[in-house]
Amino acid sequence: MNIHLLQLKQLQMMQFSDIQCGEEEMKSARRIVLTTGVFHILHPGHIELFEYCASLGSVIVGINSDMYVKNKSGKILIPLIDRIYTLKSIKYVDHVVVFNEEDASDLIRKIRPYYFVKGPDYIGKHIPEEQMCRETGTTYMVTGQTKKYNSSELLNFNEQSIKNN
Repeated sequence: MNIHLLQLKQLQMMQFSDIQCGEEEMKSARRIVLTTGVFHILHPGHIELFEYCASLGSVIVGINSDMYVKNKSGKILIPLIDRIYTLKSIKYVDHVVVFNEEDASDLIRKIRPYYFVKGPDYIGKHIPEEQMCRETGTTYMVTGQTKKYNSSELLNFNEQSIKNN
């Protein structure tokens, strides 16, 4: 229990310390790449996204807080601390930051990444962060040809499997 409490205390400070790391890297030659999401169910499509981001520069993953997830979907499948732990264990991810807002515009304003990258489910779609990307000079990119995996579909499949058993 004490380890988990310590992790939660560190998590509260993580929002600012990781952004500061991003600022230091901005001064270096590596470009900052930001991608965001809930990441409650990680699948190969996410790893491909992170790998692509890493090919562009230093990767910061913005992760939605438990408060946001609970308000949006009504349930938290995997607590924030565990989602962060999982993301930080991926070799393509350099930093993880937490945000509570509906979209990542404020995060983009604070970090000022060179690239803001989303997965193929955003092909041809307007995103609320586009205006902030323009204001900060951030290049918005969508990676991937087609979406192979869908977290919501995987969750629905799992719920159906549980009901049928």
